[in-house]
This record gives sequence, C-alpha cells and structure tokens, in this order.
Amino acid sequence: VSPALQQAAREASPYLTYLGAFSFQAKRDGTLEEPPLNNLKEIADRHRTTMMMIVTNLENEAFSDELGRIILTDQNVKNRLLDNIVAAARRYGFKDIHFDFEYLRPEDREAYNQFLRDARARFKREGWFISTALAPKTRADQPGQWYEAHDYRAHGEIVDFVVLMTYEWGYSGGPPMAVSPIGPVREVIEYALTEMPASKIVMGQNLYGYDWTLPYTPGGPLARAISPQR
Repeated sequence: VSPALQQAAREASPYLTYLGAFSFQAKRDGTLEEPPLNNLKEIADRHRTTMMMIVTNLENEAFSDELGRIILTDQNVKNRLLDNIVAAARRYGFKDIHFDFEYLRPEDREAYNQFLRDARARFKREGWFISTALAPKTRADQPGQWYEAHDYRAHGEIVDFVVLMTYEWGYSGGPPMAVSPIGPVREVIEYALTEMPASKIVMGQNLYGYDWTLPYTPGGPLARAISPQR
C-alpha cells in the first residue's frame, strides 16, 4: 500500500463504517492471492472502522468467467477457498467478507447463490457479516453476461447487505457522460427495492470523474481519471 493510500485511509477512516482492501484474488486451486495491507488494520482499529475483505474472481487483471465456474462448481475448490478465506479473515481481523464476482457465466447463477449460502453458514459461526457487489440491473431477466448470474432476490435473502455498482455509465473508453447519472441510478435502486429490504441496499458512488478529449471520437484517446479534489 502506497504512503498516499495509507494517508487517504487515515483521513477517511473516522467517517467510514467499512474499509475494504481490494482485492483478495481467488485462484483456480482455491488459494488466495493477497493484496498488501501494511498498516490498514491499525488505521481501521484506531477509528473503530470494520475491515472488509473483498474477494474477487480477477485473473490477469480481468474478471474471469472460467475462474468463476471452477470456484462455484468444483466442490473441493470451493471448500478450500472458503477455508482459506476464513483463515485470512481470522489472521487480519476482517469482520465483513465481501464477494465481488463479476462476468460469471449465466448458467452459474444458482451455483453462485449456493456458494453464498455455504459461505454465510461458515461466516456466521465466526460472527462475521457477508456482503456482495451487484451489477446495476433494472429487471430480473436483464440479458448480458454482467447481469444474468446476479440474482437480486437471492442475494437479498442470503447476505447482510449488497453494494449496487451504480457507476461507470461514463467510463474512460466511452463518450463523455455522467459516471453515475441520476436517472439510471434511480431505476436500479427502485428495482432493487422490489427484491430486497431497503436496509440491505448500499448505493455505489464514484469518488472520481473523467476528463474527455473533445471532440470525442470513438477509439480515440482514453479519458483521464480525475480526483474529487480536481
């Protein structure tokens, strides 16, 4: 963790409920590749901020549906992964385990739901929370690989809370537009409210913007990310 990131965590921690470390990457054999944490735990403890362990299906810097398939459908790999998550969470003092599994195969939807049920049973014995990141859907049968394996109703029943990924409509490779436009964000939240209690919904909000080169030309230079201060 860079000194700048540690300082940002130090400044934000007094105002945060959760401080998440992105990310613990699940591997095809059920092991975990851990991010550097340095003194994030001490920073969180000082302000009574709950440490969130973010587990992803990232592989070679991209979300992998094949990695997801193995984790969710191979019983031995799944059990080994859950064992390793529990061991790491005990070691570092994480109190919320957050799954950010993206671009899963549509046919693994129920396997993901069952994975979360199994994980919840393990984590509740430890007294931990479980949460998930959900793609920004506006209906249950929304087509597209980003959406189909994310079952809002099941997640609402299984986990303690979900984080809706209500951002990135405007993105670095696309045309200039709001990153989190209020109309589409509202539609996602209104759909989520039909599937789960409001108390389980956390709205994702970007703390960054983009600076596009105008006039915009598809395939042209990527927009530069800019900080809240900028």
